[in-house]
Amino acid sequence: ITKSSSSSTSSTHRGRRPHIQAQLIHHDPLLSQGVPHGLHYHEGYLYHANNQQRVTKTTLQGRVIWSTDFSSWQHEYPHFWPILPTDVVSVPPTDRLLVADGYGSHYLHALNATTGDYIP
Repeated sequence: ITKSSSSSTSSTHRGRRPHIQAQLIHHDPLLSQGVPHGLHYHEGYLYHANNQQRVTKTTLQGRVIWSTDFSSWQHEYPHFWPILPTDVVSVPPTDRLLVADGYGSHYLHALNATTGDYIP
């Protein structure tokens, strides 16, 4: 994200917002599947919750680090099905993410923030 200044840095904006211009540096098709919901920033990474049974970790430039696909849970964990992730939050100082299933079975699930592996 770049910020362009249309006024002097010594003046205040007095109710005006600075012009913000965003540029997508890298695009991965994984990030546009389903309906994107929660986006969480933690320690230099973005965690994307997508209600098409997916949570994805990316760099700030959009490069995918890992993606956890929950679609197999229909058979592996049927008591949690359907799962439609709507938000992700980190649990400091651990390496744990909590995934909110807001539209599916309404559970909270835990993932390892480094690997994306499910933590039972």
